[in-house]
Amino acid sequence: MNRKVLERQITLEKFQTLTASLYLSLAAQVAVAIIIAIYLSDKISRLHFTALCATFISLIIGCLIVGAFYHRDKTHQKTIQNHDRHMGFATFFSFALGAFWSSIALSQLYAPLNQQVILILILLGQSAASVLALAPNMRLFYAGVPVSLLPLGIGFIWLNDQVHTILGVLLLLFFIFITYVARAVNKLVTESIRLRLINETLLADKSQLLASASHDLRQPLHALSLYISALEQNNNTNPGIITKIRYTIQSLQSLFDGLLNLSKLDANASKPKMQNVYWGDLKKQLLDEFSILAKQKNIRIHWEDQYECFISDPLLLEQIIRNLVGNAIQYTSKGSISLNCTKDPHQPNKIQINITDTGIGIKPQHQCDIFNAYHSIKNTHSNTKNPGLGLSIAKRLATAMEHELSLSSQYGHGSCFSISLNAASVNKNSIETPDASTYFHQNQQEMVNILLIDNDIPSTTKQLLLSWGCNVLNANTLIQAAECIKEQGCIPDGIILNATVVDDQALGEYQNIPIMMLEDHVNNTNPNHYRVQRHQLKPAILRAFIINIRCIPLPNTEKATLKAMQKA
Repeated sequence: MNRKVLERQITLEKFQTLTASLYLSLAAQVAVAIIIAIYLSDKISRLHFTALCATFISLIIGCLIVGAFYHRDKTHQKTIQNHDRHMGFATFFSFALGAFWSSIALSQLYAPLNQQVILILILLGQSAASVLALAPNMRLFYAGVPVSLLPLGIGFIWLNDQVHTILGVLLLLFFIFITYVARAVNKLVTESIRLRLINETLLADKSQLLASASHDLRQPLHALSLYISALEQNNNTNPGIITKIRYTIQSLQSLFDGLLNLSKLDANASKPKMQNVYWGDLKKQLLDEFSILAKQKNIRIHWEDQYECFISDPLLLEQIIRNLVGNAIQYTSKGSISLNCTKDPHQPNKIQINITDTGIGIKPQHQCDIFNAYHSIKNTHSNTKNPGLGLSIAKRLATAMEHELSLSSQYGHGSCFSISLNAASVNKNSIETPDASTYFHQNQQEMVNILLIDNDIPSTTKQLLLSWGCNVLNANTLIQAAECIKEQGCIPDGIILNATVVDDQALGEYQNIPIMMLEDHVNNTNPNHYRVQRHQLKPAILRAFIINIRCIPLPNTEKATLKAMQKA
């Protein structure tokens, strides 16, 4: 942000500060006017009193109109182009109010001294109160305050008697004092706004840099993790070295993912898209992924079957659950992790998701800080260093969706994280449950045919699939895929493709085949596809997809699939 743009933005922010306190400032003006009206009601003529009241009411209405026009332009995002007009009207009414108070003071220039002292004290209080409202905009301060005080001070000195001369000098000194205070307040407000805008700009630049570099930085890590998984298939490889390399990659990838996610949250790049979400859909999407991770530590994952529906952003909620379950797996050396979804007994319109583990638990002194960024508890059961970002990201995502994330833990006996969400108004009878009779399980050693569409998919992915005993078909487009299928004479059991090359509509009758779509930014346009961000295609996720497609449809559905492939 260049200097000119920054100064312009500071001016806009300071005027917005003025409008934010407009009603409070006008209320103070009205209060002072009522006090003076009561004081002068029997000291001036009825006509003069009526004229003063009408003038004051007109000025207050004018200020309210200026505020209303500003808020209208703010709603329509026109405050920048109309700022000079708003400032012009505000300056006029500030001057008019100052002249109004000055006219009342000058009308009592020859009144008895005790009346003048009372009037002066009221006006001094009004001027002092105006400092806080007008100081952020010195143009408005100079338009109103000097006009209300200086004429009366000069008038007292002009009377040329000792008492009035002292009063006049005191008024001038008071004006100099409040001007000094107003300039100090203005400088403080200006610098605070400047620092905030600079900080926001730097934060946005940092987030943009990380977002731009994320693909290039994650690709080597992703490729390295695939190569490591391929090496594990080689019996001649030292398993100890492979394990250490994997731990190092996991630590680096976890740290980088956490930093990138935090930068997106800071830049408000993660916008919740609230919709109805079924607990069963989350289970179908995440259970296999969690099971593979837990199996590496001999931990059982128990995901209870419930048919609750709630309101959330499914992608952000998945990230929260991933972070919580990943944290539970890391801090659990033996036992189990259970996930359930129940209605809140104390709030019928709330649904509560509970993630409970039998891990080491959290000491009471750490429970207040557990959701702070970079706060990590030493884990003697894990070789992976935790950067301490997972729970912080989960908390901030929950806050962004107006969910409540809470913790209940007893040290040495495990922890329970609970997510409180709004229940969705869905008829239970409308929720379809899967029919187990329509599926059967293939032999684990049976060949699985995988079709890769897009030449940008890393070669390490193909090598890893081949090491798992898969038959891999390669194609760059759907047309080439159809030709490849005809040449090979086999129907793919699953498809992995680049979503930027092939969209949902182009797939057509391929919908009956399990599909993993690799995207730069995951969306939720078709929940039937297993969508993965390209940089998050880890071996565990890829293995979960292969395990999933081993549960294939019965022969009548296979015929429909074969028909679709032949038409292509």
